[in-house]
Amino acid sequence: LIGDWVQRDLLVATGAGFELRAEGGEELPDDVRAICQARLRRALGEHAEHDGLALELAALLGAQIDETEWRSCCEASGLDPSPDLLESLGRQGLLDPALGTWRFAHGVVRESLLLGLSQAGREAAHHRLIADVLRNLYRERTPDVTERIAHHHEGGGELHDAQALLLRAASGRRLQGEYERAVELMRHREALLDRLGIAAADPLRAEGDLAMAKLDLDCDRLDEAARRADDVEHRAADQGWTNLAARATLRRAEVSLARLEHPEALALFGRALQALDALGDLRGQIEARAGMAEAHYYLGNRDQAAEAYEENLRIAQQLGDELTAAEAHWGLGYVMLWQGRLERAHHHLDAMRELLTRRGGAYRLADAYNGLGEVARLSGRLAEAERFYREALRLNDAFGTRGVLIRRINILLCRIERDAPEVVEVELLDVLREADRLDNASVATMALAALLRCLAMRQAWDEAPPFLARFVAHQEQRPFIDGDLATNLSYVARLAAQAGRSREAETAVGYAREIWTKLGRHAELRALADL
Repeated sequence: LIGDWVQRDLLVATGAGFELRAEGGEELPDDVRAICQARLRRALGEHAEHDGLALELAALLGAQIDETEWRSCCEASGLDPSPDLLESLGRQGLLDPALGTWRFAHGVVRESLLLGLSQAGREAAHHRLIADVLRNLYRERTPDVTERIAHHHEGGGELHDAQALLLRAASGRRLQGEYERAVELMRHREALLDRLGIAAADPLRAEGDLAMAKLDLDCDRLDEAARRADDVEHRAADQGWTNLAARATLRRAEVSLARLEHPEALALFGRALQALDALGDLRGQIEARAGMAEAHYYLGNRDQAAEAYEENLRIAQQLGDELTAAEAHWGLGYVMLWQGRLERAHHHLDAMRELLTRRGGAYRLADAYNGLGEVARLSGRLAEAERFYREALRLNDAFGTRGVLIRRINILLCRIERDAPEVVEVELLDVLREADRLDNASVATMALAALLRCLAMRQAWDEAPPFLARFVAHQEQRPFIDGDLATNLSYVARLAAQAGRSREAETAVGYAREIWTKLGRHAELRALADL
C-alpha cells in the first residue's frame, strides 16, 4: 500500500512524517483485497478494453501463466494485447514476470478478474476457448494437461468431453503410481455423470467400473477388482456391449494372474485377445498379449512368453509408444534373466529404465530398478544389487504400490549372504505376516522359501516343518515358477542332504527341479542330481 502511494506521489513530507495529500481523495482501504481491486481498476483504466479481456483469459489459465498458452488463447479470441501490458502491470506490482511464464502478484488480483468475467457472463465461453486451444497446443498430453483440459470443458458446460478426459487422466495418474489422485479423478467423473443424468446401466458407468478395477488391482484389492469385472462382464453380455465385455474379460484375467491362477489367467487372456482382435482394439490387444506373456512366464513357457513380449515391442516401436515398449522390455528382461542370459537381461531392463526416466512413470520405474538389482545379485555384485533394490523400494514407498514387499524380500536375499540368519528371519517373518494380511500368495511363497533357507543355515530343522508345509500347500494350490524360489530350495536341499534330513531334502529337490526344468536351467538340474 505504501509503495503504491509513493509511486502515485500521494504522500507529502510534514514535520510529523508523511501524510496523504488532501487533494488525492485517498482513503485507507479496508483490507488487502480492496487495495488490489483498486489498483487493478486503475491499471486497466490506462489500457484498452481488450487488454482487460486478455487478462481474464490469463486468470482462467491458472495461477502460473505460460506465455505461449496465453498468447495462443488471445490469438484464438481475436485479441492483441498491448505490447507494454505485462511490463506496465509488473511495474505496478500486479504481476511477477519470469522467462516464459508469469503470475499475478496476489491471489486477489486473479480473483477480481475471475469475478468480473463471471458477472459479465463470459466465463463459459472463455473456458471453451481455452479447452480448444490447449487441445491443439498439446498433441501429446501428460495427465496434468489432460486434467486442465477437462477442467475447462467442465467450466464451459461441456460435461461429456470433461468426463471422457477425466477417465484418461485417471489412467495416466495410475500409470505414474498416483493412485489417490486417480481415485479422486474417478469420483469427480462419477459426479459429472450424475449431473448429466447418466443411468446406472449406461456403458459410461461400466467404463468407470473397469477403470476402478484396474486401480483395485494395482493396490492389491483383488476381491474388489474381481467383483467389478464380473459385474461389468454380466452387464455387457446382457446389453450387447462387445468392447466392454472383452475389456471385462481382460480385467478378470488380470485378477487371476495376480492370484497366481496361471492356467485360468492364460485362458482368459486368450479369450480377451481374440475378442479385442475382432474389434480392432490395438491397445487392448497389447494389454492381453502382455498378460498372456506373463502367464506363460510363470508357467515355465519361456519361448511363448518371449514371443508375445517381442510382438508387443515391435508394435510399440512402430507406434512410437515408449511406455508400451518399456513394458515389453521389462518382460523380455525377466525371461532372459531366468534363462541365465544376464547381459541381455541387463540390456532390456536398462532400456526400460531409460524410457521411463524420460517419459515418467515412477511406479514402473521401480520395477526397472528391481530388475537391474536381480541382474546384479545373480552376477554376485551384492552391494550394487542392494542399491538398486533400495531405489526401487524408495520409489514404491513414495507411491504405495504393491511391489514394496518383493523389494524387501530381495534386499533380505542380499543380506542372507552376509548377515546372521536370525536377523534376516525376523524381517522375513514380518514380510510373511504382511503378505498373509494382503492375501498375496506370491510374496508369501517367496518369504517362506527364504525363511527355509535361513533355518537351514542355522541347522534349525526342528523349526522347519510348519514353514515347509505351508510352502508345499502354496505350490500345490498355485504353482509359482520363479528362479529365486528354485535358488533358495536348492540351497535348502543341499544343507538338508548334508544334515541327513531326507524328507526336507527330497521335498526341496522336487520343487526346485520342477522350477529349474520349466526355466530350462540344465546346469542347476545337474547340480540337484548330485544330491
